[in-house]
Amino acid sequence: MSHHLRTPFLFLLILSGCAGYQTASDPGAASVSTNLAAIDLDQTLSIDPQVRTGTLENGLTYFIRKNHKPENRVVLRLAVNAGSLQEDEDQRGLAHFVEHMAFNGTKHFKANELISYLESIGGRFGADLNAYTSFSETVYILEIPTDKEGLVDKGMLVLSDWAHTLTFDPEEVEKERGVVLEEWRRGQGAQQRLNRVHFPVLLKGSRYADRLPIGKPEVIENAPLERLRDFYEKWYRPDLMAVIAVGDIDPDQMETLIQDYFGDIASPESPSLLKTYDVPRHQDLLVSSASDKEMPYSQIVFYFKQPSKPQGTARAYREGILKGLIGGMLSARLSEITQKPDAPFRFAAGGAGSAFRSLDTFQLFAVYEEGEVQTVLEALLTEIRRIEVHGFTPDELERAKASVLAGLEKAYNEREKTESGSYSGEYVRHFFEDEPIPGIEVEYALAKELLADVDLEDIQTVVDELIHDDNQVILVSEPEKEGLEQTDSAAILAGVEELADLIPEAYEDKTHTGDLIPTPPTPGKVASRREETGLGTTVLTLSNGVEVWVKPTDLKDDEIVFTASAFGGLSLASIEDYPSASFARSLVQEAGLGEFTPTDLQKKLAGKIANAFPTVSTFTHGIRGNTTPRDLETALQLVYLTFTSPNPRPEAFKVSMDRSRTFIKNRTSRPEARYRDTVQLINRSDHFMFQPPTLEGLEKVDRDKAMEFYHHLFTDASDFTFFFVGNIDLETVIPMFELYLGSLPSEPGTPSNFRDPKIRFPLGKITEKVYAGTEPKSQTQITWPALTGLDEYEMFYLRSANSVLQIRLRNLLREELGGTYSVSIRHNGWGPYTDYGTTSVSFGSSPENAQKLTQAVLDAIAEFKESGPTEEEISKVKEQELRGIEEREQSNSYWMGSLNTVRLYDWDPATILNRTARAESITADKLLETIARYYPKDNYTVITLLPEVGTATGGAKSR
Repeated sequence: MSHHLRTPFLFLLILSGCAGYQTASDPGAASVSTNLAAIDLDQTLSIDPQVRTGTLENGLTYFIRKNHKPENRVVLRLAVNAGSLQEDEDQRGLAHFVEHMAFNGTKHFKANELISYLESIGGRFGADLNAYTSFSETVYILEIPTDKEGLVDKGMLVLSDWAHTLTFDPEEVEKERGVVLEEWRRGQGAQQRLNRVHFPVLLKGSRYADRLPIGKPEVIENAPLERLRDFYEKWYRPDLMAVIAVGDIDPDQMETLIQDYFGDIASPESPSLLKTYDVPRHQDLLVSSASDKEMPYSQIVFYFKQPSKPQGTARAYREGILKGLIGGMLSARLSEITQKPDAPFRFAAGGAGSAFRSLDTFQLFAVYEEGEVQTVLEALLTEIRRIEVHGFTPDELERAKASVLAGLEKAYNEREKTESGSYSGEYVRHFFEDEPIPGIEVEYALAKELLADVDLEDIQTVVDELIHDDNQVILVSEPEKEGLEQTDSAAILAGVEELADLIPEAYEDKTHTGDLIPTPPTPGKVASRREETGLGTTVLTLSNGVEVWVKPTDLKDDEIVFTASAFGGLSLASIEDYPSASFARSLVQEAGLGEFTPTDLQKKLAGKIANAFPTVSTFTHGIRGNTTPRDLETALQLVYLTFTSPNPRPEAFKVSMDRSRTFIKNRTSRPEARYRDTVQLINRSDHFMFQPPTLEGLEKVDRDKAMEFYHHLFTDASDFTFFFVGNIDLETVIPMFELYLGSLPSEPGTPSNFRDPKIRFPLGKITEKVYAGTEPKSQTQITWPALTGLDEYEMFYLRSANSVLQIRLRNLLREELGGTYSVSIRHNGWGPYTDYGTTSVSFGSSPENAQKLTQAVLDAIAEFKESGPTEEEISKVKEQELRGIEEREQSNSYWMGSLNTVRLYDWDPATILNRTARAESITADKLLETIARYYPKDNYTVITLLPEVGTATGGAKSR
């Protein structure tokens, strides 16, 4: 349950992560007109014929789709076209409060019964049962199994109760006030304070500026129950609602259920008018510059605002594609600048998107070195003017087109394996905003047809619409600290005025035309081959010692995921070299591969979906990535280069250090950072590997030592094990494995291992308070040592006991005491290392409640250790685990992770197939033994974040 601010999207289409080729026409795609001139751009795109939609007599809309991903599940949504914009002044925050009350009593479910019921059928609160409230909408989320009689009916009963029979029990309302206030409290901090300064400028003259969904704490705390009920009765009505059902269902039966459960909901005789709220236009450039003591870095956002345009037509779809192309090309340019020494900003991106339902924006965002606002302003204005005056290049456009098509082609290829949640999200947006839902067959065919005719003149037309002289806003957010002169809004305005006549040179599109690997490596051979019985997995051992596990699946039609690992990691670094070693991975990613910089690679791989990244953790190091069957060879080439040819360019070191310096300089101004540092240091006995990053530590980083450490990790591939899972034809890929993995350097006979860095949990009971920040909020973490070793069942029983305990603590701390928004329990094993592991309970609260809730947690654990779990609790945990296995087994990533784990821990791979039996083995005695063993009463830490003594609620300073 949450209040929800729509993120200002920088990109409208799938651009990130797609690095692609130009696709040929797919004869299987839906047929559309053969040329742009023949397409009626003003036609309304029809709804996907696989979606059954309709409207009941009372005005309620519904969308139904049969879909088998995941199997035996249905995703349900109740969408209400009302949010915080519909609140009266004395109701600010009550739209969100009403959403909370939907989980605290309805006609057929008393307080907490709904959550308990969901858990009994294998669901989890937050994952399968949730909701959000935004400015204009409220959406309830429910996912339930479909393989047992009556579950779907019960799910529809839940949605129907939410729609019109909330009870608003006075006692439950009073309890929930505390929960909602805690949600408000946890959102307070530097960003929220800066938003309070910026929003009235960005949204000047608009109702959005003073209707943030979280509301006002004084209203949440004091609003009469009747005002909650008033909002519910006024705005929760059939003509403002939609029911979405996507999953493993019979559409005929679902349509009947919707009629049965929602058809009798009465419509009001005199419904209130649902107003729309615009953001007024303005001629002058508006600037808001603010600083805050807890802001860790400087950032600037340049907005060009436009009223939202109607959606649903081919013309709107085409414009969305063009905006996506512009955003991708602009962000690529900005990213290229960040790769240069002495770049004016450390990070930057740009693009068009939708910030609010009635407002579209084109924006540029940058993080920069403090005190350099005029430099970054000039740099951003230069790039804006550059595309205004000179536009983009033909090669840029072709790369952007290829990337869009690669993303759409992947979606098209996966059309039979698309997740139900993805469809339900589309249908919710269609109901609220008329987002077209013609289906991926039509979208892919239409996009190919439209993109074929897009030229630079079309792009420039949209650029001219996006960049205009009026309706501009600049927001500057900076740290407030002694010795740093704060930026004045007038200085920004003057800087823009000085640059009014700026005419930059055209962009020079430099591309690296060489092959990723100029000289093909000498391939190895498959030395041995075996099958893992029952797992459908083939294990290849190559002539250089590299082991490759391959599991072909049909879970996705256009996906291959892979990982590789070997023992060692950062544990191999000495104390003296550790600062340099910890930067090795990021330095390589900053420098590029082979003869290619990251910018070169981005251009070279445009249109391909192929990623491979080095990983270096405490005890292992390796590779991770994903690709498609068509681009697997490219991904393997990246793997080969990651091992053999990290780019040696020294300027990347300066770029990396400058970026790190910017983000490290003020990081401890954030209370959360100081708190996390303390938790980490205490719970790891002040170990050198977990010292917080500092500018002094950064000065100890040596480029040569970093690269030397990286080469040490990746010089010998003989101890690496690779795992490939997805749509793989084994015999086809073996020659590629032999070429790119079998040729990796190796020194067989010298097995790698990690070193024991002697990380230990402290002895005894330790209580520590961290005083930081000005907001009236606290965070508490209670941590116990949990050395499970590498015993699979020990780990599982501890996780199961924690699941029971988390349910108990949620009911106690949130539902009974109203003292927190959420409580979480995590077991952090550190396999393959067996001398360290922890279990921790974490929760936020008001400062005055921190000690009370801490004691409540300790008392609840003591009681649990005495009584053990109930049969009902065991049943819930079993069902959650069994349902979780069902869902996870439909994911390639699950199988990849599972194979990696059994190899890493030296378990029998067959144990992956025995997890249902493992779940069934849970008993009360086993969990009681587990909770007693891993929650010792005389060895734990309690670390609490509290506001600085004597501080009041902080505020951002406006200039």
